[in-house]
Amino acid sequence: MSNEVNRFSQIFMAVVAAVLTFVNSTAVSAQDNSEGETAVEALELFVMPQSGPFRPDQISIPQQKMIEAWARSAHADASAEAFTHWDDDGEVPASCSTCHSGAGFRAFHGLDGSEPGVAAAVPVGGVVDCETCHNPGLSEITAITLPSGIEHPVKPGVEAACLTCHAGREAGVSVTNAVGDKAADTPDPEIGFINPHYALAGAVRLGAAGAGGFEYPDKAYSGRFFHARPVADCASCHNPHTLTVAEETCLTCHETGNFDAIRISRVSYDGSGDLPRASAPTSPTMQPC
Repeated sequence: MSNEVNRFSQIFMAVVAAVLTFVNSTAVSAQDNSEGETAVEALELFVMPQSGPFRPDQISIPQQKMIEAWARSAHADASAEAFTHWDDDGEVPASCSTCHSGAGFRAFHGLDGSEPGVAAAVPVGGVVDCETCHNPGLSEITAITLPSGIEHPVKPGVEAACLTCHAGREAGVSVTNAVGDKAADTPDPEIGFINPHYALAGAVRLGAAGAGGFEYPDKAYSGRFFHARPVADCASCHNPHTLTVAEETCLTCHETGNFDAIRISRVSYDGSGDLPRASAPTSPTMQPC
């Protein structure tokens, strides 16, 4: 009899425990459901519409065309030799980083908070990025020191970026220093080629004003090349994002934007005597002002 009582008691307690567990779980579930419904009701206030002005594919980015143009330019070509030459080294050396990395450019001009005028080695992987030319601090740069040592004034803004990297790395003074007191026009095996590096358009445009080329002391040389309005700086002739010639500017005065056919000089500057190549087409290329 005692065993049966114990057996019944165990069964009863198990049933009670099961009932209590069910009741508790039902209460918790009801509470969770209530909280979940409240949360959903709150979230429904912030649900984005299925269509309308907030759809990502309908959001207009004002600079999108400029970004696309830059992305196709040589300044953005991360696979080019100009930006991958130092990959095996792991960093772009200070002597090259100013023009071969946006980070190096900003470091040289102190646009990143560092001391201006001091080049720094930077990690590989960078290109001439947007902030190279659009950094707010660029407007505070008023002059660029050229390879000749001449400090040339620049208009605040992108002209400082162009002239920093498109003035070469050597100048006429480099030739003068290399020659020294050696006899003129006399071969000397100790004199080697002085490489001004690439992309010298800025120095060439400055002419004698920038002293980019070697000049004989008894000769006179042309100064900065001033074109007709509206040409005023690098970006007047070159699209700053695609880097191509802005033919629309040429058409302000010329009948063509093709620079191979735009020449009007009657002088054979290359000495070939081939005047047709150096002269204007049959019809004038200049329109009356």
